Amino acid sequence: MSLEDAIEEYSEFVGTPSYKNSISSMFSRAAPFFEDRRVATVADITVRDCREFSKELARSANAGEISKSTAVTYFEVFRAWLSFCVRDEMIDDNPAATNRAEDPLPEPNGEQTQQFWAPEDREAILDAVDDQAADAMDEIEATGWAVSFRNRGVTYTLSYTGSRIAEVLASSRDEERNGIRWRDVDLEDGTVRVFGKNREYESMQLPSPAAAVLEEYKQIVDPANERWAVFPTAHAPTLYRAAREQLADRGLDENEREALLEDREIFDVFREEGLAPPSMTDSGFREGFWNDFVEEYDLFIDGERPEFHAARRGLGDELYRENPRLAQSALRHSDLRTTHQSYSHIQASETAAEVDETMDVEEPRGFLQDDEDGEPGESD
Repeated sequence: MSLEDAIEEYSEFVGTPSYKNSISSMFSRAAPFFEDRRVATVADITVRDCREFSKELARSANAGEISKSTAVTYFEVFRAWLSFCVRDEMIDDNPAATNRAEDPLPEPNGEQTQQFWAPEDREAILDAVDDQAADAMDEIEATGWAVSFRNRGVTYTLSYTGSRIAEVLASSRDEERNGIRWRDVDLEDGTVRVFGKNREYESMQLPSPAAAVLEEYKQIVDPANERWAVFPTAHAPTLYRAAREQLADRGLDENEREALLEDREIFDVFREEGLAPPSMTDSGFREGFWNDFVEEYDLFIDGERPEFHAARRGLGDELYRENPRLAQSALRHSDLRTTHQSYSHIQASETAAEVDETMDVEEPRGFLQDDEDGEPGESD
């Protein structure tokens, strides 16, 4: 049975509305994932496929796209669906019901050291993208735009807005996330409209450094209309396919389409014909730019590649120390308790300092300090 038919049958079978919502959310991730792996039927799904799906859920949790508990819940729903397929004799065994398939899933309550961009990390990263942009002026003259300025715009946006990368770029795993458009950006007011984690549209702040970079970048890109992706893909086959599809929607036949595309820079076609290029994807940014960029400029944080979600954590950490409510607003937490929970380590540290000050404590006697002769002994 095809994946689509098996999914539809299970969705009709289950009962409660809340569980139907969980199924719908899970399949919005699972269906494109298995399509990418060329899985057409339920019988095609292997243990390896299930393991790779659990890895993808873990990656989404680590990137902050979903919580760890949600990642586990999605896999449990996925496993339950396959058990249903076994009972309905679509398959003989459940490939998700194995330790090997489940191993990569995160521990919902497990302690894990989380990376964040300290101010000096952010400064080093932004200096590096500035350097790349400075070397890209010839690229603008040759092609009508510059990938380096696009990458700079993405990096500044992530650094100063606290946005999740899947809110800014398209997601290869979620068809509803197709990247921000220029119509979503208000450079004068310093705001951007994004499709948030709660799957509702939200306005986020665009501080002046990021707004200035985007304003300059917009002059370089020169979008023909507000439907343009702010950060379009540079993948030529994707761009040409999008151009052909949009020209076909206008009623142009194949010969007319090819005549318009012949011997022209593709972005000139998008501008002059009033088309809209699609957004780059989060995975495209990571694999096509970020990994090599980090290597080239040696931007590792504690020996690890800088994570995109760590930019959000770093901004929140910095703002929370000054004003917890400002951090809540910047990170778009619906409840201040969520912000307090995320940065409880800061709250505990500041509480310790306040306790010291309130109690006017004195330093205790030390027994391991060196005496004047360099020998351990009691302090005076």
